[in-house]
Amino acid sequence: MTYFTNCLGSRKTGTFSNPPPAQPPTFLLSPTPAVPAQSKTHPFKGAPPMRYLHTMLRVRNLDVALKFYVDAFGLKEVRRIENDKGRFTLVFLCSSDDLEALKKQPQTRGAPLVELTYNWDEETYGEDRFFGHLAYEVDDIYATCDRLMKAGVTINRPPRDGNMAFVRSPDLHSIELLQKGEPKPPQEPWASMPNTGHW
Repeated sequence: MTYFTNCLGSRKTGTFSNPPPAQPPTFLLSPTPAVPAQSKTHPFKGAPPMRYLHTMLRVRNLDVALKFYVDAFGLKEVRRIENDKGRFTLVFLCSSDDLEALKKQPQTRGAPLVELTYNWDEETYGEDRFFGHLAYEVDDIYATCDRLMKAGVTINRPPRDGNMAFVRSPDLHSIELLQKGEPKPPQEPWASMPNTGHW
């Protein structure tokens, strides 16, 4: 039995079919390239903290989805919204390990959760549309959006109501930003800023 080091630097054991060389070859990783100077002053460095809230997933059949997430996965349903006007149902699920912490949080801002969105009218989703969005709570939604804009991020849904905004990642994942506590009073330039694209 002989030890050798693979190209990923981990040690493995193996048996040589021919007599082993006097010194088994060792493959070393290339030196880590120097960090480009521009990345040392990353526009997001020093950003204020955000609190993760939930991930929204669209489902075609709510009963089937709940059998998976609740019966099989063991998540607990903690909140449900039936919206007759919008013709959709939202079901919020929580891990049993997070239930006690959830009880200490505002009902509409519980975390960490999975939000299942069921649209009553049948829709055909491509695989990329089943994922809805990530949601984060921020201390100051106007300051957050201003900082993101200055860093080159498009505010797809500006916080006209002082409460909610949407942006997209470079890979086009939607991210919802929600104002902590009560919504802020409407404020320019956000109050009159139009939507850009979709989210």
